[in-house]
Amino acid sequence: MKTKVMETSVKETDKIIAKLKDYFERRDEIVMAFLFGSWAKRLRHTDSDVDIAVYFKPDFPKFSKMDWRTYNLDRDLRRNLERWLENIVNCSIDIAKIILASEGREIPGSY
Repeated sequence: MKTKVMETSVKETDKIIAKLKDYFERRDEIVMAFLFGSWAKRLRHTDSDVDIAVYFKPDFPKFSKMDWRTYNLDRDLRRNLERWLENIVNCSIDIAKIILASEGREIPGSY
């Protein structure tokens, strides 16, 4: 089944950005956030998600000691961190890719 590409209007994109901006500006632990992907390009598909990159303060307690080894070995920490982030952005995320990228490691299945 083909997904239909729909051109997203500037108004729709601006509405998403305004909601994100309102939310992230109130978060002390966040340095910056930005929209990327199909919504940012205004070329979303019928099943497109909203891609958001978020940069947290490096000394933020939930991330200060997080590395791939810690993430991989501590199942409770991993689950708690993922749920916490998913609640913030209100969608499912793959934090493993975020950690691997932050360590400059290759992400399996990526370009």
